[in-house]
Amino acid sequence: MFLFIRGFLPKLGLWGSFFISMGLVAFLFFFLLWESLPIFTNEGFGFLLGNQWHAGEVYGALPLIYGTLVVTGIALCLALPLGLGTAVFTSEFLPMKYRLGIKSIMELLAGIPGVVYGLLGIVFVTSGVKNLFHLQNGNTLFAAGFILGIMILPTIMTLSDDALRSVPRPFREQAFALGLNRTETIVQVVIPNAWKGIGGGVTGNQPRHGRDHCGDAGHREHRPDSKTLL
Repeated sequence: MFLFIRGFLPKLGLWGSFFISMGLVAFLFFFLLWESLPIFTNEGFGFLLGNQWHAGEVYGALPLIYGTLVVTGIALCLALPLGLGTAVFTSEFLPMKYRLGIKSIMELLAGIPGVVYGLLGIVFVTSGVKNLFHLQNGNTLFAAGFILGIMILPTIMTLSDDALRSVPRPFREQAFALGLNRTETIVQVVIPNAWKGIGGGVTGNQPRHGRDHCGDAGHREHRPDSKTLL
């Protein structure tokens, strides 16, 4: 009886955790679906393609969607190559005694609240974009994407470093035995095996910061033009 209980309780805990987690996800999904019904009832599915937003009169989500996608794309184009390149350098080339120091700085920067990056970006980046491109207003999608890229860069670096370090050493040794040099081993063996962890770090980190800035960047009465995109 005691052995049965010992074998049953862990399974019960795992299944219980599974059903609780799935229940919470389902609850959030249906809650958001239910709360969004009024806007679709009043505006229809044209709400998703509407280009005008006047509170109390007409609502269109296209500028919000457009701004979110553009800002996210700019941020990833800036942060992903830099973050992955830095992670490859720290995990594969940098000596351990230096790596620990760089890793600590990465994690410290990753822990800074997004509002701090946003405030510094508003003060410095938007004014720099305004002066550089001779615009009347520096609050552009490029500035928002640049700020968001700086915000997510430390987290991408540290999570990518962890993912690369998690690749077993025998994978590298077998690649060397087959005649691959260090660069070929990193590109053809290490990064492909670590890509799931890298992708999880990118996709899991982006919404955490993006929710604070992407919607505001796209919240305009019309879809941004070329100067706004700049």
